[in-house]
Amino acid sequence: MTFDVIETLRRQGLLTDCANPTVTPMAGGFWNDLFRVRGVGFDWVVKHSRTGRGESLFPILPDAEASALRTLRGAGIAPEPVAFFRAGGGVPVLVYQYWPGTPWREGVLPVADLLRRLHAVPAEDLQGFRPLPVGPEEVLAQGDGLLRAIPHDGLAARLRSLRPTPVQGPALRRFSLVHTDVGAGNLIVDAGGIRLIDWQCPGIGDPAEDAWAFLSPAFQILFNHAPLTRDERETFVQAYGEEGTMARLALLSPCFAYRMAAYCCLRRCDLEGRDPALSDRYRRAALAQIAEVEKDLA
Repeated sequence: MTFDVIETLRRQGLLTDCANPTVTPMAGGFWNDLFRVRGVGFDWVVKHSRTGRGESLFPILPDAEASALRTLRGAGIAPEPVAFFRAGGGVPVLVYQYWPGTPWREGVLPVADLLRRLHAVPAEDLQGFRPLPVGPEEVLAQGDGLLRAIPHDGLAARLRSLRPTPVQGPALRRFSLVHTDVGAGNLIVDAGGIRLIDWQCPGIGDPAEDAWAFLSPAFQILFNHAPLTRDERETFVQAYGEEGTMARLALLSPCFAYRMAAYCCLRRCDLEGRDPALSDRYRRAALAQIAEVEKDLA
């Protein structure tokens, strides 16, 4: 069934019959159809969620995405929400204000500031989000589960042999709203600031997870950005500044690296026959992340 953006918005009372907006399909949605809808006095993104995706490290959670945008309304962290509803067949549709700009390419200080402000959102404002694993063994177990789906893959076998030994360390003092997918393509920079977009899989957990994601070579490679340099990583850690989170980051880095490498191995195999170029990007991301695991174990 074809998704008629304008008719859907009109049925919801978001557009009048006399409105004559332009509709432009947007690139960048791996798991959603995205449209930019512009007219007099408004400029929106309309996200139409696809169905049929199974379990994943990055699940599609439209209700949670809408909740995240509502929670962060006016904070200068995420796009401003407009509406959330279900269209024909019960398919979720999210509408939010378009944030002009380009994907992040350089300068880690604004990202550190953005994530620090996100993770400082009061806990009483965080309702209805999924709990994320916060312990080393829990994170490693997720990676194990991903690898079980590809028992005969050589790259996955190499990763299994490197499975980190979980180490206990500083306890998580305060749970935070966590984006979970902080790659360069989800950070949009404009003269007015920076925003974190694509909140399709948020949760309540350890802010170290978002910090690690941004610093991770795999996340950068998947968004066609070079891995951060040592100086950039050190500058980010100093700028973020919260000692407890940075201590947790040091503790959990090998576990996060193992899990992300497992995800990249699985996606490489899934895409090998139908999208060789994207499969190869996941291969390069997996290799970069495996190298991080090896370095952590050295």
